Amino acid sequence: MPEPNVAPNQKLKFWDAALYTLAVGTGIRWIAVAAAVGPSSLPLWLLALFVFFIPLSVATAELTSRYEGEGGIYLWVRETLGPFAGFLCGWIYWISLMPYFGTILYFLSGLILSAVGSDPKNTFAYLSISVSLSLLVTGIQIAGLKYGKWLPNLGMAGGWVVVAIILAIGLVLALRGDSATNFAHASYIAPFSFSTALLWGTIFFAYSGVETVGMLRNEIEGGMRTVLWVLVILGMGSLIIYVLGTSAFLVILPQSELTRLAGFPDALRTGLTRVGLAGFAPAVIALFALTMMGSFTGWFGVGARLPFAAG
Repeated sequence: MPEPNVAPNQKLKFWDAALYTLAVGTGIRWIAVAAAVGPSSLPLWLLALFVFFIPLSVATAELTSRYEGEGGIYLWVRETLGPFAGFLCGWIYWISLMPYFGTILYFLSGLILSAVGSDPKNTFAYLSISVSLSLLVTGIQIAGLKYGKWLPNLGMAGGWVVVAIILAIGLVLALRGDSATNFAHASYIAPFSFSTALLWGTIFFAYSGVETVGMLRNEIEGGMRTVLWVLVILGMGSLIIYVLGTSAFLVILPQSELTRLAGFPDALRTGLTRVGLAGFAPAVIALFALTMMGSFTGWFGVGARLPFAAG
């Protein structure tokens, strides 16, 4: 199948592609969810890396190299199982993004309200922010990948700053002997419970997104060679963010004080306060909001490509 014509200035260079893929393939907020379960989440992160992320990456690389057209998972299923199966798979994938968009907009609105010190129970503010962000992202995507890549890339670059801050706080507290979790005597075996089942779902969802590389295949400069290196960067980045990030959160706050919904901003505030940098909390939370905005923009762009590929 001939590769479609794509304007050279529209193609993603290596670091553009790597940051864009990290923006959609990782989620910094998931480390708060894992930390809320305790140290037993750490081996689960590693296990999921080997039994889910790596096989998914290998499958993505193989299918992306085999089918050069647009559409990623839609194209792969269509070419192997037929048009109806491809349409059904693409439709389900596209529809599954809708509740995710709602969730991330709700989370983003809460972060923005938290950063500016506004009332977190203001329903009108949540709605206004969500609608405004949706319109902004729609406009960016209409402008094309030349402009649509910048928010995911800047967001992920900011995300690495946030991760570095979290890891630095955790390291400082650990060196001071002031860890909130006793890792030496902690249990690393997840209990057989409903919370563990929820954690498994969260961890697998956190590692998903690697398949989106296939949807950008013809818009990445360097072809499959670049795609393979992007997958390597995504794997290394995921390992650092999830395993080290969860460990740092457990150093900053005990498991009992971490919540699945608001754990991330709470841990940031507490960690900065414990090292005497409480005044920087709003700025760091705002940077985290930019990271989430980049992720939302990246996924929005991926979702927009499915109907286009299906015609």
